[in-house]
Amino acid sequence: MSVTTQGSSLAPPTASTTAEMPIPIQDRFIKATQIVDKWGTTMMIYSLPGVGKTTLAATAQESEYGRDVIFLDCEGGASAIRDRADITIFRPMAFREVREFFDFVAGSKHRFKTIVVDTLSELQKLNLKEIVRMAGRSDGMPQLQDYGMCNEQMTAMIRNFKDLAQRIGVNVIFNCHVVETRDGESGPMVARPMLTPGLVNPAMAALDFVGYLTRDSKGVRTLRLAGSDRFLAKTRIPLSWEQLSEEIENPSLVPILAHGREEAKKHQKP
Repeated sequence: MSVTTQGSSLAPPTASTTAEMPIPIQDRFIKATQIVDKWGTTMMIYSLPGVGKTTLAATAQESEYGRDVIFLDCEGGASAIRDRADITIFRPMAFREVREFFDFVAGSKHRFKTIVVDTLSELQKLNLKEIVRMAGRSDGMPQLQDYGMCNEQMTAMIRNFKDLAQRIGVNVIFNCHVVETRDGESGPMVARPMLTPGLVNPAMAALDFVGYLTRDSKGVRTLRLAGSDRFLAKTRIPLSWEQLSEEIENPSLVPILAHGREEAKKHQKP
């Protein structure tokens, strides 16, 4: 099944259409229950290297709501799924190629229902490297203003992917590394996504799910979808829907992707 940007009732009007046929703002108001059930899922999965976030993201291929899957492989982590001939990989060499990739998935007919960014941590490094290069810094070292610009550009990119999920119904999964930081001077160590501090909150705010993936000494993986004083996580779904478990052992994206679509259909009202 191809995915296309055409015909989406929630797509923002273009300049030409608004100039030719002005639409009063109040005519675009809708009831919350009229939000379409075709919105894609947006999610961040973060963990230590080797815990299995790439493998988990690849399980979207087993979902009717997730296949086909394409990986934006920013650091070579897709080698963990090199046995999957049914999954497509694109490896950007520079941040400009990430923009070209986004233009393709946003503006072309294609078969992909799930986009996996693997990893967001490495993608931010690519962005910062481009900013430093464009600034002409001979020592290659970023300055404070470079980090600020990087946070702005990465926040915009994440929101663009979020908008794409709502506009054409693709799922967007951001994999990310983890870092531990102390909460205050004497508080506990808190696990959070390995991004610059100025990007963590905007990224978490934009997405439907943020899951912390761990693996115990017996090899059991657990996806945690509710935060605590030890780690950041979140779930954003209506209270009237059947709630997902806050901790999912040996997780798969199949039930998570199905949950949003099926619950939305169940509660859809005219």
